[in-house]
Amino acid sequence: MKKQRTLKTCLMLALLGLILFAAGKMCLVAKAEEQSGVYHISQAGAVVDAELSYDTPDDSWFMSGEKEFNPSVARLSAILSMLCYKEYSGNPSVFTLGGRQMDAIAFMEHLGFSDVRDVELPKAGEADSIHRTEIYIGHKKIGDRTLVAVMIRGTNGTAEEWLSNFDLGFDNIKSENGWDMINHEGFEITSGHVYDYVREYNEELGINGDTYWISGHSRGGAVANLLAAKLIDDGKRSYAYTFAAPGSTMHKDVGEEKYQSIFNIINRDDMIPVIPLGSWGFMLYGRSALLSMSKADKEAFKDSCTRDGKAFKYNGDEKKIRRFSDVFASFIAKGSSPVKSLNTLQCVHITGVSGSGVSILLDTKEAGRIFESIPENARKKSHLVVKEDDPEKSYICMPPVALMQCFRALFDRNMTAESRKDNLTLLLNCDQLGDLVTLLIQLTLNDFVTSPHMPYSYYLLADSVKADDFFAEPVKKPYDPEGRTPEDKESSAGKDPDPGAGPGGESSAESGSESSAESGPESGTEPDTESSLAKDESSEKSSDNLMPIIIICGAAGILISAMLVLAVRSRGKSKEKGN
Repeated sequence: MKKQRTLKTCLMLALLGLILFAAGKMCLVAKAEEQSGVYHISQAGAVVDAELSYDTPDDSWFMSGEKEFNPSVARLSAILSMLCYKEYSGNPSVFTLGGRQMDAIAFMEHLGFSDVRDVELPKAGEADSIHRTEIYIGHKKIGDRTLVAVMIRGTNGTAEEWLSNFDLGFDNIKSENGWDMINHEGFEITSGHVYDYVREYNEELGINGDTYWISGHSRGGAVANLLAAKLIDDGKRSYAYTFAAPGSTMHKDVGEEKYQSIFNIINRDDMIPVIPLGSWGFMLYGRSALLSMSKADKEAFKDSCTRDGKAFKYNGDEKKIRRFSDVFASFIAKGSSPVKSLNTLQCVHITGVSGSGVSILLDTKEAGRIFESIPENARKKSHLVVKEDDPEKSYICMPPVALMQCFRALFDRNMTAESRKDNLTLLLNCDQLGDLVTLLIQLTLNDFVTSPHMPYSYYLLADSVKADDFFAEPVKKPYDPEGRTPEDKESSAGKDPDPGAGPGGESSAESGSESSAESGPESGTEPDTESSLAKDESSEKSSDNLMPIIIICGAAGILISAMLVLAVRSRGKSKEKGN
């Protein structure tokens, strides 16, 4: 009887151990639970209804290890960057989660942030400026720290923000306002507005913002990149994740150890991050991952996006983006610094020596009129030169930075219609821009510009990017014809691509045939097994992180069981001695 009783006790205690083990595992699975919802926006004829998912936020994400890539933070950053955008009607984009429809403010509150605000900068009443943006900001306690989240919207389609995007700067001095003009001027001044407001926000609420979570897409990504660097320079802890960011700075210290908490995710098919060029000296602070969309991601894009009521297929052409980059790179004279080449006019029609700059040949009368239509700051750097052997013809000679100002004039609401037309005529008659204009038309008509740059494309990339996709050294991104070209990497591929391959490791011909195959909504692209493997690997890593805790819970259950067994046996022996 005693043996049977002891056996039953052992079985019960063993069962208790298993229950504790299972409870521990269930608890951990709940902690890593994935949340899913549907994102919606309708903008410029494109409608996105996409299912998005993210890991349940954990405060430990922002307590240490900011220089370690966190895929959960990257994915959640991509979602928040998407929510920063509004429809052109002014309605916010929304994320429907568990039947609740949330805009950016409501979703940040759902994530536990307080005093969440939607702020347009510069604020009303301050100096009018083309350097404008919109941010979403909130704060929450993380242990003994205060985490401040700053999410920055990309370009909203207004002329002012497009003008700011074209404002490259190049003064290379500290301006009267303290702006660092070694940075892209438009992004620098805008990031300064955000930086000042963040300090104002902290002071107003009486909080000590010592840790920052920063993100943004496109123009917002470039501003976020500079903001993160400023805060790091102030000694703040920064978790920064940017998407599709154009080059923001020409500083040489962008890859220093202190900036390694800034992660930049770039689509190799996307033309927007190419400008301003790496070969001009522009880079991003921190580390960059140059990725290509997998076949599975392209299918997901097509399934979730429509335009004019039809499936909006994903189009990307890395080869055309490279050609676009090469044409722009030709504006820099060999052996000359980018800053000097872009600002200095060394034209054969003026100096007798070929160098940097462009010359546009026009009828003399037309050239005189157009020259007066050029924006004043560009005209100061340019010259009007009559052709020596033909007085009926004249050259307008200008450095590349002046030519960029003529691009900018096309979007300037303060320019007359006639002046915008004259600037367009100038650009169309520039021989060096011939290939560029043709490429732009091809890229635009075939959505090679739109679909690779859309925020949803970057969410799909963020869903599969890995820590080893990031370059430890700064990248003159994405393509630097005169310098180092990064290895071709695919966001979810484990194989080495073919040396002559296009995005995703396919040859150019295969890439083109794939685009044709995708033109119909019923196209049957095979699932990307490599992408699945990458995601499985990510899941395995998450499981690996949970295993130590699961083992501890199980061991605790077994230990308790063993102690109870010993106690029962000891009690039984005491009774036997007493008898």
